[in-house]
Amino acid sequence: LAKPIAPQNLRNRLIAVGSYQWQKGFDFVIRAFAASLVYNRFTLHLYGQEYSSYCASLRDLIRRLELPEKSVVFHEKVSGKELLFEYRRARLALSGSHSECQPLALIDANASGVPFISRNSGCIQFMPGGTIVSTFQEMANQINILVDAPSMWQNFSDAGRTAAYELYHPDRNVQKILDAIR
Repeated sequence: LAKPIAPQNLRNRLIAVGSYQWQKGFDFVIRAFAASLVYNRFTLHLYGQEYSSYCASLRDLIRRLELPEKSVVFHEKVSGKELLFEYRRARLALSGSHSECQPLALIDANASGVPFISRNSGCIQFMPGGTIVSTFQEMANQINILVDAPSMWQNFSDAGRTAAYELYHPDRNVQKILDAIR
C-alpha cells in the first residue's frame, strides 16, 4: 500500500481482463467504449488467456460499431508480473462479466490502483475502488466522467488499494484462517 502508483494523467489505456468467452462480457465493454467520448483518445486493451472463436465475433462487433482499427487491442497469454505491469498503465479497468463470485481481475485492479467500472454482478456492488452499472450506456457515461476526474479517480484508487491490502491480501487472509483454527 505504501508503494506509490502512477497518477491518473500518466495512465494511457483502458483495460478489460478475463477469458475470451461470452460470459466475461467483452462485447458489453466494447459497446460502452464505442458509446463513450474517449474512444479516440484512449486505446482499449483486452486481455484473455488465449484467443477463441469469440474473438472473431468481437472483431466483427468492432467493425460494426465503426471503431478505429487500432482502438481495441487483443492480448493473450499475459499473466503474472507482466499483467500487473499492464494494470499499472491503465486509467480504468472495465468489466462486463455476466456473473462473478470473486472477480480476481477487479481485485488485481484494486491492488494496482486502477479504478473499475463494472456490470453489477455477484459481490461487485460491495467492492470498494470503483462503480457499478447496469447498461453499456451507463458504463460509457461513467468512463466519460472518470477518465478526466482526478479527485474522483484518486478516491476510487485509494479505496481499491486499501481494500486490496485489508480485505484481499493473501497474508492477511492466511492469518484470519489461522486465527479461526485456533
